[in-house]
Amino acid sequence: MSRAIPEPVSFLTIENSKDLIVSFALTLDDEGDVASLTLLRTPVYEVLRHPADRGVRVSHELDPEIENERLRRIQVSRDRVEITTTAHRRYVLDVSRVDPGEMRDALRVLRKMNFDRNFELDSTV
Repeated sequence: MSRAIPEPVSFLTIENSKDLIVSFALTLDDEGDVASLTLLRTPVYEVLRHPADRGVRVSHELDPEIENERLRRIQVSRDRVEITTTAHRRYVLDVSRVDPGEMRDALRVLRKMNFDRNFELDSTV
């Protein structure tokens, strides 16, 4: 699935602990409803998993039936993020309303997620 029209992002949720998380709150309507597109990696438990099951898990709140989707590539610029997954899905996100400091924090976590070069990370931020 490919979503060519950039989906507006209201805010980010970032976690930099045992779990590494970057979650984009996608704006659904003018009433403030959002859906999450979440990137999650827990390196401490990956040694227990089969190598094919390692990496950054991608989940979209509106597409819960897709399981075991992994991050293949992410391109980050000041106003746009493009995510490509192992399920051949592409998400294009408009992050122009996200605070630049939050985007820098998200990029730091993404780099930490990519400690083993498991996915392609391109950034102009």
